[in-house]
Amino acid sequence: MYRVLTVDDERYVRLWLKNCLNWEELGFTIIGEAANGRDALDLIQDNRPELVVTDMEMKGMDGIELMKQTRDRYPDTEFLILSGYNSFEYVKSAVTYEAVDYLLKPVEAEELKTALVRVAGRLKKKERLRNTILTTMEENKRYKAEKLIFMLVDSEQYAIDRIMEMVNDLELPMKGEGCIALILALKQEKSTEAEAVTAAACRAVKEQMQRSGCPVCCAARDNKIYVLLEEGGEGLRENEIRSQCERLRRYLEIHFHLTVLAGIGRKVPDLLCVGKSFQEAGEALEICGVRNEDGIYQYMDMPHAVQKEVIQKYDEAVFANALARLDETAARECIGEVFLRISSLKEADIETVRMVYYRLLTIIIQEIYDSGMTPSMLDIRLERFFRAVNEPLSIGQMQEVLLKITAQYVDTGRKLQQTSNTAIEEARSYIDQHYREEISLRDIAEEIHMSASYLSSIFKARTGINVMDYITKKRMDEVVFLMKNPALKIYEISVAAGYQDTKYFSKVFRKIYGYSPSEYRKMLLKEMDGR
Repeated sequence: MYRVLTVDDERYVRLWLKNCLNWEELGFTIIGEAANGRDALDLIQDNRPELVVTDMEMKGMDGIELMKQTRDRYPDTEFLILSGYNSFEYVKSAVTYEAVDYLLKPVEAEELKTALVRVAGRLKKKERLRNTILTTMEENKRYKAEKLIFMLVDSEQYAIDRIMEMVNDLELPMKGEGCIALILALKQEKSTEAEAVTAAACRAVKEQMQRSGCPVCCAARDNKIYVLLEEGGEGLRENEIRSQCERLRRYLEIHFHLTVLAGIGRKVPDLLCVGKSFQEAGEALEICGVRNEDGIYQYMDMPHAVQKEVIQKYDEAVFANALARLDETAARECIGEVFLRISSLKEADIETVRMVYYRLLTIIIQEIYDSGMTPSMLDIRLERFFRAVNEPLSIGQMQEVLLKITAQYVDTGRKLQQTSNTAIEEARSYIDQHYREEISLRDIAEEIHMSASYLSSIFKARTGINVMDYITKKRMDEVVFLMKNPALKIYEISVAAGYQDTKYFSKVFRKIYGYSPSEYRKMLLKEMDGR
């Protein structure tokens, strides 16, 4: 059973979560609950749940901080968000901390069940992957060599003595003047065979290098082949690496039908410094992906004085305004101008190009939320586009992504603009007629044939107030009007305005007016008598 912790500041929500479905049938068991992030963090530390189901808006420590601190301490913990707020910042945080899903309250049991099935699948997949890695890495020397490669790539995470222990265990034959890191990125479509193709290509690279008499260690991960070469001694000289890399690219293109990009780091004196060379190879690879559709790039050739100020002179306000006006032509011109500046540079700093792409993407997504839409309405998966920031996209591909989302946004916005005003008026009319009854957002949405989450978004965007607050305002206006009749008792006024629970009515009234209903009525009647 996967352990679950529920976190919400409203007790009835936690109770509903506990009883709305059979958790054990889905492979879960609730091991505890918390009313805020701080208490939840203590429970996570003590119980290490695989899944945390949490609200976002809580006192003390909110859901965002809870995810951040948990990710820092227990990165394998999964999060499922249940929130009453369709907020861009909240969704963005959920994406940043890799939450499994973001469900908008009120949540249906079936909707929650679907999300939990997805969580269970993800956890099982992680379990299988973890077990496979733990088993295979200890099977033979080849897998230990791969483990060493990734220890060197992520060298900051490992102690030096642990790395040296692995080096000695493998008895690596590297006795040259230093080491050089190389990363090959394989361009291939996502498929069930992709991982196997990458592994086979990795073996081929090792065989080709060994045939040339060069001591080498190789490892494959995420469509990339990480290569550690000896420089000097029995290995290659630094000035020979590029030509050897070109031979490897041609071999993989001919025998595996793959387009290959290559990034080459600088020489480092020993294995303990290889992490730096791998980092440089990664940066060179990113430049290669941005500036070319294929090719080789060496870190030593990278420019280190880039004209960032030229790229950053675009006017974000003009772009945002064009989107808000649904002016696709103006928005496309803004994007085109930005990328024309980038392309005009002799070399583009990868971090600056990414910053521009990320900023423009963020403006588009922000406008989507400000307009009352959601990315799902445009068939957009947020994480896909935000994660693209870390993928080796060319400048042209980045521009194409931004233009595509802009076109989708404008097209959908124009269609929805025609229907949303009518929908809001229908919602207001229904509320005006039924606010004295027990009505919910879902009731109103069903009446006007619209999803509750979308109605909530457009109502708030167009009126400046959410649906339930609008209902409360209508009821309170009625309450104040009825209070002027001294013959009516407070509980009669409460029921007449749509509040069957007098205690709850008093609580809501005090929250809005700062006085109890009786106190406020006395002041109101006194004021009326004084006229």
